Amino acid sequence: MKWVTREHVHFDRVVAAWLIKRFVDKDASFEFLAASRMSERSAESTPFGMANVELSDPSDGEGTTFHKIIRKYRLHDAALESMDLIVTAAVGYVQRGLEPSDLYGRIALGVLAAAEGILLLSTSDQDTIERSTTLYDGVYARMQADALLKSRQEQKPANAMSQGLWETVFVVALTMHLRPRGKRLGPGMTLTVTDGFDALIGRLRAGA
Repeated sequence: MKWVTREHVHFDRVVAAWLIKRFVDKDASFEFLAASRMSERSAESTPFGMANVELSDPSDGEGTTFHKIIRKYRLHDAALESMDLIVTAAVGYVQRGLEPSDLYGRIALGVLAAAEGILLLSTSDQDTIERSTTLYDGVYARMQADALLKSRQEQKPANAMSQGLWETVFVVALTMHLRPRGKRLGPGMTLTVTDGFDALIGRLRAGA
């Protein structure tokens, strides 16, 4: 399917393109048009990230383009729900100067900085989307790990380890557990852990 948006894509439309490609239409192709040429878009293309369309940009006050795609295509996924909060926080920071007030907001600033760095490295809108794939695959995988941490009700060890360090240790432990089994996280990957992970994370909790 062909998807069309305005040229000079930035954060929300780039992550929306990632979402489309990974979860809605794996064969998606993207077209980028100047605002003055939107009337020329092909009838079979699906517009996104622009005004006065179903998957509109955030200017209508109904949420980000990313959020609208999740809602329209009923993408029920805990990691995507967390990414939705990150994208919303980043857009709010850029468009309305809303300072981050929670964990997802703080993550949003880091993701936004990396996204804008990729933008500076890119030679075209298509190049921006392609270069951004690894970034958003990584954010998604990290949110999968976050969902696992929450589902297990993991608590920070009662030593000097900070919450941030504990979360990093958890991700490293999960990597150490999955990698020897040829497994990884990310879009299309189902997270499963064996009893061996409990033993591993137990040792790390104890500071071993």
